[in-house]
Amino acid sequence: MACTCGWQIPGGTVEERLPALSAHMASVHPGVTVEESGLRDYLAALGRMEPPGPRVDVLPPVEVHRVTPERIEDALRFFDETAFADNPIWAACYCMAHHVEGGVDSRSAAENRVAQQRRLARGATTAYLAYAPTGPIGWINASRRADYPDYSQQSTGGPEPVGAIACFVIAAPYRRHGVGRMLLDAAVAGFRAEGVATVEAYPVSDPRSDASAYHGPLQLYLDAGFNEVGPLGNWVLVRRSLQS
Repeated sequence: MACTCGWQIPGGTVEERLPALSAHMASVHPGVTVEESGLRDYLAALGRMEPPGPRVDVLPPVEVHRVTPERIEDALRFFDETAFADNPIWAACYCMAHHVEGGVDSRSAAENRVAQQRRLARGATTAYLAYAPTGPIGWINASRRADYPDYSQQSTGGPEPVGAIACFVIAAPYRRHGVGRMLLDAAVAGFRAEGVATVEAYPVSDPRSDASAYHGPLQLYLDAGFNEVGPLGNWVLVRRSLQS
């Protein structure tokens, strides 16, 4: 069990490891501010997640399904065990950061898990899962723009109602095999079926890692018929009309 820098955290339980990790963060990563609850969540995530396996050479058959009530447990299990196996520092999010104004830095993993479960159950979050024969391997959060406080304040324009693509999570072994495009196509089709007039997204202008490209790469959207509207802080606003 290691810090993101590779330092091995001594101890056998979360309570045993927590003081060592806190001291390590203070001395080696003094510029990184993480609350004790965040360190606990990080240690808990390391304990429940298996390390990601090697990248698959050939993508197995994949099906994409909307997260309906009977699939909520699949979605939660994906975030519990697989989604952030190579990036456990984000494992507490459960894709709630977009639905909370200002983000979720002060919230626990348990709080975010319950909140997302409830949102999915009442239809406040619209999401899709990509399934391989072994289970879920990818997620897209594709809700209405009004359901994302930060985006609804920063992005305007486009005929209403507006759908928005907020986040992709693809399990590490399955990246760069087209799973993101399958999820995006399913989300766009779902918006069109619901009568949504416009879909927009917010790819990072200069992603430096897979994690920083969680909005999806710009080229993915351009290939899917989105058009660049302009910069939006560190993002590029892209939009596609579904009225034709």
